[in-house]
Amino acid sequence: MKILVLAAFKPPGFVAKYGTPTDGYLGGQRKVGLLIRAMLRAGHHVDVISSAISCRNGWGIQRPGVCRYRTPDGEARVFHPPTWLRKPFGGLAMAAQVTRAALALAPRLKPDVVFAYNSLLPEACGVLALQRVHGLPYVLEVDDLPGVRHSPRSARSLLNRLPWSAVLSGASAFIAVNGPIADRLPHDGRPVHVLPGVLEDELVHGSQARRAPFSRPTVRALYAGNLSEDRGADVLLRAIPDLPPGVQLRVAGAGVLAPAFECAARLAPDRCAFLGLLSGKQVSAELLSSDVAINTPERLTDQDGVFPFKILEYLASGALMISPRLPSIPGRDLRWCSDWDGSAAGLVDALRTARGSYGRHRAAIADAGAWALSHFSIDAAAAAISQTVSGSSHR
Repeated sequence: MKILVLAAFKPPGFVAKYGTPTDGYLGGQRKVGLLIRAMLRAGHHVDVISSAISCRNGWGIQRPGVCRYRTPDGEARVFHPPTWLRKPFGGLAMAAQVTRAALALAPRLKPDVVFAYNSLLPEACGVLALQRVHGLPYVLEVDDLPGVRHSPRSARSLLNRLPWSAVLSGASAFIAVNGPIADRLPHDGRPVHVLPGVLEDELVHGSQARRAPFSRPTVRALYAGNLSEDRGADVLLRAIPDLPPGVQLRVAGAGVLAPAFECAARLAPDRCAFLGLLSGKQVSAELLSSDVAINTPERLTDQDGVFPFKILEYLASGALMISPRLPSIPGRDLRWCSDWDGSAAGLVDALRTARGSYGRHRAAIADAGAWALSHFSIDAAAAAISQTVSGSSHR
């Protein structure tokens, strides 16, 4: 099948031209890339219209262009419409530009189905226009509920929520990131599939041969993700001075708090190591050498409205996970690893008793890892996505 993906995706060619992302939208970028890989692995032809905007916030124009996203499973063309570089004007203009590009390209690309990653304004406007003008069916992937990461009264939140009802009404099928979101989607016979994420091949293959956690004198605790207060990274900073002896916090990612972590690593390298922004392969390698994986508490308007991409990776790695409460996934109980209260003191206590916790939960950790590896590899995602898009194209 020919699949047209609408997503805020930054392939390497775009990053090389416009700079490395520093806004922390890290898990989402990797997830889109892995979803595209799954489609390619399943034998589909994939084109992408990206609503991504340069991280260089200044006066000027982001010119239109086409990048090739090359993967071991094939390549996809990524079309970048023009917009202004100045935020927030560039983001607002991108909704119109994605729609314009989609309507212009559809007759030439001839997609069988459209895959909209998340329901943000540009993607929502694009799929609704393609359905109205060209009669194209679309699959809606719901990663976050609209506005869940922003103040309910913010302009961004209001604009993203504006087309939500129309987008839900027009979708032929849905892919939800967790159980609570799936429960809020229409249950009227249209397919709803739960897919929290996709695992890198390196993590899937390496997990079977990893060194056993807590087999070294030093405990390595990894956090990989957005380094901002909204994502809870400030809790890690407050915990560093009180970390138990023999525990090193290893931090990978980008964001406004990156300089603070760099400083902490210089001042106390035995307690903190700052790894910077890592590729998917590098994150997998770090996870497979970690004893503990930390999921920080996010500032959200709805705690069930997301499911962090890193959670599946943490489970698949075989490390002990420390996390606040997690939204449910059908058929999987994660309460054993989600009882952290989200405070710095609570994290210090959890790391102090981490060896004992791993021993108590070792069977549950192994079971959760096996479940993640069997259900969310690229091969498994390829089968799930193929089933979903094939069904939607015939509705």
